[in-house]
Amino acid sequence: MEEKKVSQGRLWMQKGGVLLGGCGITGTYSLYNSLASIFYTDVLGISATAMGVMVFISKVWDAINDIMCGALIDRTNTRFGQVKPWLFCGGVLIFVFSVLMFTVPDFNYAGRLVWAYITYNGVGMAFTACVIGTVTLMPRLTRNPLEQVSLNACYTVGQSVAAIAVSAVLMQLLTYFSAQNPGTAYRNLALVVGGAGLVLTMIFVSVIREPREDKLVAEARVPLKKSLSALFQNRPFLLIAGISMVFGIASGMHSASVVHYLTYVMEDPNLSSYVLVVSYAGTFIASIVGRPLARFDKLLMSKASFVVIAAGTALRLVTGDSSLVFMLIGESCIGLGGGLFTVYSVPLLIDCALYGYVKTGVRSDALVLASLTFQTKIGQGLGTAIMGIWLGAAGYKELSTVQPDSAVAAIAQVHLVPYLAVAVLCFVMLHFYSLSSRRMEAVRAEAEARESAE
Repeated sequence: MEEKKVSQGRLWMQKGGVLLGGCGITGTYSLYNSLASIFYTDVLGISATAMGVMVFISKVWDAINDIMCGALIDRTNTRFGQVKPWLFCGGVLIFVFSVLMFTVPDFNYAGRLVWAYITYNGVGMAFTACVIGTVTLMPRLTRNPLEQVSLNACYTVGQSVAAIAVSAVLMQLLTYFSAQNPGTAYRNLALVVGGAGLVLTMIFVSVIREPREDKLVAEARVPLKKSLSALFQNRPFLLIAGISMVFGIASGMHSASVVHYLTYVMEDPNLSSYVLVVSYAGTFIASIVGRPLARFDKLLMSKASFVVIAAGTALRLVTGDSSLVFMLIGESCIGLGGGLFTVYSVPLLIDCALYGYVKTGVRSDALVLASLTFQTKIGQGLGTAIMGIWLGAAGYKELSTVQPDSAVAAIAQVHLVPYLAVAVLCFVMLHFYSLSSRRMEAVRAEAEARESAE
C-alpha cells in the first residue's frame, strides 16, 4: 500500500477545510439536536410518546439511509468528484429542512405530526450526506495513520467550536426572537444559525481538493450484497458497531432530555448556556488533544474515554446537581469522554475496513465508515423513543409549562442513569476488540502484499 505524499501546505489547507466543514455542518445540527424534543412537545404540540416514536422510526430510516448513502458514494463518479456533490447538496438541504422543521404550520394534530416526520427526516438525510461524505473523504486525503487521526481531530474541533458557539447564544437568541414574534421564534433562530452553517459548508466544499479515484479502488467495487456479506464476517467491525449503538442509546437519552431537565428539574432553562457549552467544551478539548495522543494505542484511548464519561456521570448522580460547579465539571467530563471516543472511533473503523479487505478481499471503505452513524443513529433513535415513552407513561403534558411530579422525576432519571450503565458496558466490550496497534502493522503489510499481487 504505497503511501501518497501530500505536501504540508496542501495538507494544512485540507485540515482547514475539514475544520470549517465541521463548523458548518454541526452548527445547524446542534440546533436540531438540542431543541427538537422540546419544540415538538411544547410548541408543535406533539405528545411525548408520539415524539419519541417518531424520532425512533426516523432514526431507523436515517440509519438505513446511512448505508445507502455510503454505497452510493462508493459508486458516484462525476467531473466534480466522488464526494463533493454530496457535500454541496447536503449542505443546502440541511439549511432548507432545518428552517421548515422549526416552522409551525397551520395544520391539525395529524397534519403537524406528518409535517414533523417529513422535515425531521429531511434534516437527518441531508446531514447524513455531509457526514458520510466527510468521513469517506478524510482517509483519502492521506494514508498516514497519524494524519488521519489529525484530520478527524480537526473535524471534531470544528464540530465543537460550532456547538459551543450555538449553545452559548441559543437561549438568548430564542428569547430575543420570542419577544419579537413568539410564533416564528424557532424558525428565525433556524434561519440565522442555518444560514451561517450553509456559508461555512460552501467554503469547505470550495477549499477541499478531492483526490482522483484510484484505478485499483474503482476496479475493486463489488455489489452491495457482497459488501454487506463481507461486513458480517468482520468481527472487529461488528464489535465497534455494537459499541456505537449502545453508546448512541445513552447519548440520545441524555441530549434529548437536557433542555427538559434544565427546564423542569433545575427550573432554569437559561442554564443551557452553561451546561451545553461545558459539554461541548469537553468535546473540543478532546479534539485538541487527539493529535498529540495519537501516538498512544487507539484501543487504550477509547477505553479511557468511557472511564471519563462514567466518572462525570457518577459525580453528577452522587451530588444530585445540588452544586452548579460539580454539575458543570461532571458534564464537561461527559463531553470530554464522548469527544475522545468520537476522535478515535473513525480511525478504529478505518482499521476495521483495512482488516476486512485483507480478510475478504472486498473494499467498502465508505460502507464501513457509514456504519458509525448507522449504529449511532439507531441507538439515538432508541434512546429518544425510550425517553418519550418513559415521560409519556409518567404523565408528561404537552403544551404545558407545568409538569406533574411524576414527569419531573422521570426526566431526572432518564437524563443520567442510563449514561453511567452504558459507559461501563462499552468499556467492558472494548476488551474483546482484537485489532491492537501491533496486529494492525501485520494487517497493513498483508494489505500491501495483496495490492501488489492484484
